[in-house]
Amino acid sequence: MSITGVSSRSNLVAPTASSLAGSSSKFRAKKLAPANVANTRTVAATRSSTSSKRPSGGDVSRETSRKSKRRKKDADVDVDELQCASYALELLSHGGLRNHVIGALVSDNSLQLLYYDRSIILISEPFDFIVDHSHLVITLNALAGFNARQWGYALPPLEPAYSLPEPRDRDRLFDGLRLTLKNGRQLRLMDTIFHQHSLIGRGTCVVRATCVGAEVNKSDGWEGTVIVKFSWPSKSRMAEPTIIEEARQMAVESGDTWVLDHLPMVLYSEDTEWTLLSPVLIELLGNKYEKRVLRIMVQEELFPITDRRTAPELAVSFREIFRCMFLV
Repeated sequence: MSITGVSSRSNLVAPTASSLAGSSSKFRAKKLAPANVANTRTVAATRSSTSSKRPSGGDVSRETSRKSKRRKKDADVDVDELQCASYALELLSHGGLRNHVIGALVSDNSLQLLYYDRSIILISEPFDFIVDHSHLVITLNALAGFNARQWGYALPPLEPAYSLPEPRDRDRLFDGLRLTLKNGRQLRLMDTIFHQHSLIGRGTCVVRATCVGAEVNKSDGWEGTVIVKFSWPSKSRMAEPTIIEEARQMAVESGDTWVLDHLPMVLYSEDTEWTLLSPVLIELLGNKYEKRVLRIMVQEELFPITDRRTAPELAVSFREIFRCMFLV
C-alpha cells in the first residue's frame, strides 16, 4: 500500500500511495524480533550508564575489554530505530485493530519513512528535507490524503478506536463498537480478554461480544456471550477453524466425545486480505515477506481451569487435559 520509501519512478508502490513513494529511491527491510523491541529502554540505559567505582590497576585491562565489547555490540543496534519500533509496537498492540503503522524518523535535517506491519519493517533511505523542499512537500501532501484504512485501521468491518468520544483503557478499547460480519450478522463488542503484545506475528486479540440486530436462534450457539478472535495469521498455513473442526470430527468418530468439552465450537470464520503493499514490491522481497490475512473467528465461550473449585473437579480436568494431548 503505502509508505515503502521506494521511488515512484520504480513503480513499486500501489497507486494509492504513489505520490508518497517519491521519498527515496532505496529502502531496506528489517525483521526485528519482538524481544528486541521490548528491550528498547534496556538498550538505551546500557548505553548511557557508567560505573560508580573506578577499577583498580589490575582490572583496567579487563574493564577496557568489556567496554570495547559493549561498544561493538551497541554499534550493531540503532537505538533511534529501536525507539521508533517500540512506538509501533504499542500502536499495533493497544491502538485498536490495526494492520500496519507508519512513522518517520527525523534527525537534524534528515528524514526517513518507517513502515511496520505484522510481517516486516521497511525503512527508507534518508533525505535532506532542508535542501530537497519538493521531496518534503510531496511526502506531507501524500500523508495528508491518507484515509483510516491507509493508516492501518482495519475498517470495515470495525470502526477505528480513535473515533471513540473519550480515551479508554486497553481492556475496554472495543467495548460498545459494532462489528459487521460478511454473513450479515452484527456483534456488539465488549471487554478485551487478551491482546497480544507483539510487532511481528499474529497479533491475536480476543474480545467478548453479543449478537445484535437480528433474531438469534437459541439452538445455533449465537445466543448470549460469544468470543470473537481477531488475528493476522500467515495466508499459506492451515486455518485454525479447519484444525479445530478436524479435531472435533476425530473426537466424534473415535467415540471420545468428552474431548468436545475442551474444544470450542466455531460458529463462524472469515478471512480478509489486508496487504496493501505493492505486489511488485512483495515479489522483490521474496521470502522476507510473509503474506497474512485478517481472520475473524466467532466461537462459543470456554472457561479457564481456575473456575474449578473442588479437588474432584480439578482431578477430572487435569486427567482430560493429558488425555487430549495424546488423542487429538
